[in-house]
Amino acid sequence: MKTFNLFVVKLEKRLKDTITSDSGLELYIDSKFNDFDNRTTEGPVVCVPFKFDTGVEVGDTLYFHHLVVLGGDNNGQIFTEEDNTYIVTYDPNNAIGNQAIAYKSQKDEDTLLSWLVSIEICRTRGVKASVRPYRDCRPKRNLTY
Repeated sequence: MKTFNLFVVKLEKRLKDTITSDSGLELYIDSKFNDFDNRTTEGPVVCVPFKFDTGVEVGDTLYFHHLVVLGGDNNGQIFTEEDNTYIVTYDPNNAIGNQAIAYKSQKDEDTLLSWLVSIEICRTRGVKASVRPYRDCRPKRNLTY
């Protein structure tokens, strides 16, 4: 299955509500504490858009905006509830219509999908911000936005 301009991702959980210690002990946490930090913002792709040549393939990991899981009526942008699949909008030419940020291929390569403000902390010079096209830079593993 392909969609026109949407990614579809499958998520086990919308919120990160557990942590596991080094010994394997699983603890439940209140996901309202650090609400943004506990939202799921990545998941495996089950459907790619055919309108754009993104390079993303089924099975790659997509990094996306937090409103995918908690937007609208607080249930997120559900594609099919029984499959736990969610819609991620994509438009590389319109920042407002784009929720897909980057992806990690099955070969473990990270690639940005659109223009992005990148903030780097330089120890000697403070904070530097720049806007770069997506093919010119690689995101860090732990993306924050």
